[in-house]
Amino acid sequence: MKNITAILITIFFLQIISAENIDNKNVETEQFIRNFHTRETYLEYLKNTEQVYKNYINSTDFADTLIIETITETEAFGSEAKQNFLLFVNHELFDSDIDSALQIYKSDVESEGYAIKILTATNSRKVTEFRDFLEKEWNTNNISGAFLVGDLPVAYYEMASDFGEDTYVKFPTDLYFMDLDGEWYDRLENGESGVFDDHQGFRTIKPDIWIGRLYPSVLKAHNDTEKELVLRYFDKVHKYRIGDLRLKDQALNYIDKDWAGYNVEDIQKLAYKRMTTFKHGINTTCSRSDYRQKVQQLSDNKFEWMYHAVHSWHGGHMFTEGETFTSDWVDMINVQVLFYLNFNCSGALFTGEDCVCSWYVMQKPYGLLSVGSTKTGSMLSQRDYYDYVGQGYNIGNSFLHWGKLHFEDSRSWHYGMVILGDPTLRISRFMDKQGPDFCYAEKPLNGKQFDNKVPVFKWTSTDSAEYYILKILNNNGNPIITSPQLTDTTYSLTKSEYPSLSKSYRWQVKAYKSNDQLYDFTQKESFSIYYSDPDDLYLSNLQPAEYSQDWGELKFDKSTNGNTIQINGKNYYKGLGTHADSRIVYAIDSLSNIYDKFYSIIGHDDESDGENDDGVTFEIVLDSTSVFGPSRVFEKGAPAQEVEVDLNNADSLILLVHAGENEYNDHADWANAKLIKSTSPVFDSEDWLAQRRGFEIMNNYPNPFNPKTKINYKIFQEGYYRMDIYNLSGQKVTTLIDEYKTPGQYSAVWHTQNSGGLSLSSGIYFCKLQSKNKTDVLKMMLVR
Repeated sequence: MKNITAILITIFFLQIISAENIDNKNVETEQFIRNFHTRETYLEYLKNTEQVYKNYINSTDFADTLIIETITETEAFGSEAKQNFLLFVNHELFDSDIDSALQIYKSDVESEGYAIKILTATNSRKVTEFRDFLEKEWNTNNISGAFLVGDLPVAYYEMASDFGEDTYVKFPTDLYFMDLDGEWYDRLENGESGVFDDHQGFRTIKPDIWIGRLYPSVLKAHNDTEKELVLRYFDKVHKYRIGDLRLKDQALNYIDKDWAGYNVEDIQKLAYKRMTTFKHGINTTCSRSDYRQKVQQLSDNKFEWMYHAVHSWHGGHMFTEGETFTSDWVDMINVQVLFYLNFNCSGALFTGEDCVCSWYVMQKPYGLLSVGSTKTGSMLSQRDYYDYVGQGYNIGNSFLHWGKLHFEDSRSWHYGMVILGDPTLRISRFMDKQGPDFCYAEKPLNGKQFDNKVPVFKWTSTDSAEYYILKILNNNGNPIITSPQLTDTTYSLTKSEYPSLSKSYRWQVKAYKSNDQLYDFTQKESFSIYYSDPDDLYLSNLQPAEYSQDWGELKFDKSTNGNTIQINGKNYYKGLGTHADSRIVYAIDSLSNIYDKFYSIIGHDDESDGENDDGVTFEIVLDSTSVFGPSRVFEKGAPAQEVEVDLNNADSLILLVHAGENEYNDHADWANAKLIKSTSPVFDSEDWLAQRRGFEIMNNYPNPFNPKTKINYKIFQEGYYRMDIYNLSGQKVTTLIDEYKTPGQYSAVWHTQNSGGLSLSSGIYFCKLQSKNKTDVLKMMLVR
């Protein structure tokens, strides 16, 4: 099979498929064929897929007749109150050892509410008879699906390509055994039993049951027998079900460059709150060594789930420089992952020797289930799949839910999708039996920004850990703060440890045993701290009266591409990200009598690639009068400039950005754009740090709220405190607290009324807590 490498190097068949198609639908055969470089290349690919089929036909020991025998079944099998399913084992594979493993499996699934019938079957090519048996069980015993272990009937499908009627792609499709009331045809009449080329639905082309497979007879690389592989697999499944084989409730994404711009991996958040993504930039090269290094390094953090989009063939993965994994790579990486979603062309072609997705499932000691495709240019719609997985459905029912919605969309895009592994499995947080406690970061989580606050770090405890060490890392990954040994799972920095303001950091906790052995660790989470005067009003907290720009959308506290605002290498955590030409209008008639100046830092955002970019200029208009600019020309990498103008009781503030002749990559920032009072006190960081120790407003819940909200705060130093509520115009509407407080944690409830007891209208309100030496403000939103 290794000679396929040179053929497949130039086949990058999915480079220009749209993000919508990757997520959802309609990629027809002719569309992905057009992405092959030449007809000759594609014909060579077809020749090799045909060879896989011929190897399957010539090397498989087929039985003359289909014989199915029942070994055992749950007493209540067939009950509508149960989740009924079948488990088939190849009759030649079945022996007393396999039987013992299946009896344990039977007991495990019955404890989860399943009713199971275990059967043996011969591997006959009479796939129609096998399908008829499934249809009978579906009609009489209400089965949800079937799990096929060993060499059991395989249905093939073939479809024509754009390169002539003589060119067909042929691949296994388990949809044949899933859509039990559909009609399947072999219109080519080539005499090959079990190869179909047309499918018509009795009602619609929708699956009725799920199918999962273990097909280990073709896995030759590691000298394990088929029986050894099967016994090892069921031992892993048993350990998972009783809580002994568990990995962290988190997901990993590894994205090759051809999928880097689609951000499909974000859909994974439907199933996993904790997620780490590594993806190559569109202009980078993904290599075999990089894949090995990154996946091994990342999966050391025990990710339960992995989604990866990598060019592949059935024997391994394929990268830009032409290197492919051979069949020895799984043990070398030792991937700590249990469930896989594979965007790997032909990676799940389970009849092919050393099928890469089968090895993901059959590795040791990890691997339980892999969803992938038996053909090229094929993938399921992730949103509907993850939606059900994240609700606690088993993999089979999640796959079935996706199939009912999407199998009919496009045969070329969906008919090759299969489940390799036990479809009755669910992700761990929905399992009845708990596994070990792992170490997770709880707060702050990725991207958290803090205005005038240094966070309290919190993480979960982990089994067997005797102490923890927290490290705060700079952007280069170097630790700038290392805590002492901690037995608690929270840590507050001392004053001398406070990191600098207006910078980004990452933090991580490692758990140790008494002999200093590293036991577990959290993911690295990012956070940033910026300083702002609570008397200032940032424009990103207000909705503009109107805006327009030539490309994209106006972003608040982000660049126009949604990244942290960055000008000439410096990050800013408040501001407006736009694209020239742009016009942003704020109605300030009710604010210009409170605030007397507008301030901002202007410049060209670093996220632009700088090509075809002749710079931007900035202009500020009050009412109809230009009071600043047009400025000098800002190109990528140019230093930022501070601007400040008097508001002079204006009714409107208009921010303009002008492009040059080439309106490309003109990403412009109004960083730290805010309305200020010239009389506002200016605190340096040391002043703020000294004041901060007095108290802290934590949050209000709910927010947005109606009809009330609870405001939580902490008092560090005893003293006199006052809490007032202000509207957007700066008018005080009521006082909640006006009393002496001792250190402790408190809350105040606001019932959305003013001091006269009248209910207030929807809008933004500010909670202002102040002591003798400090004032802090919390923004809240009332929604009627």
